[in-house]
Amino acid sequence: MKKSFLHYSLVAFTTASLLTSCEASKKNNELTEEEIADGWELLFDGETLNGWRDYNGTELTMPWQVVDG
Repeated sequence: MKKSFLHYSLVAFTTASLLTSCEASKKNNELTEEEIADGWELLFDGETLNGWRDYNGTELTMPWQVVDG
């Protein structure tokens, strides 16, 4: 009985942790007003590869794509 309770508790904790971290990561992909004023830019807009380029290049020639954000 103790093993079952411990197992289900661990699964519930792990699931809750993953869901919480996913929600937090959505909020982390935003800049504060202070960061914007300091000139910071996000590397990834969450949807496209706009602004990405090859190393030492002027455009992105690698066949990369965004899948499910």
